Amino acid sequence: MTLMGNALSATVLVVDTSGAVLVVRRGAGWELPAGDVRVGEAVVEAAARVVLEGTGVSVGTPVMEGLDSAGEFSVVLRAKPVGGNVLEGARWVAPGEVEAVGLSARALDLVRSAC
Repeated sequence: MTLMGNALSATVLVVDTSGAVLVVRRGAGWELPAGDVRVGEAVVEAAARVVLEGTGVSVGTPVMEGLDSAGEFSVVLRAKPVGGNVLEGARWVAPGEVEAVGLSARALDLVRSAC
């Protein structure tokens, strides 16, 4: 899937082998890595790019999980980490901490539905 304008974003659920979820600081809370798909860019390429740029973590080929149209049209993808170091402003959240870390309601719904 490729986009011919910036009307689409990629939201990426990155889960490691222990079930921890990668999140990034957005304002006062935490969100899943996300960003706009650039003109002519494939959604899976955008997903890998926004994760690397926002977190420092490289991921394998993201797999589409579904679509989220709550406020914007976003392709939700799932990916596994394959390398890199977590940047300041990003962190891994253990499965038991996901509800308590302060994820937005939208991000929490995506985590619950995919994990």
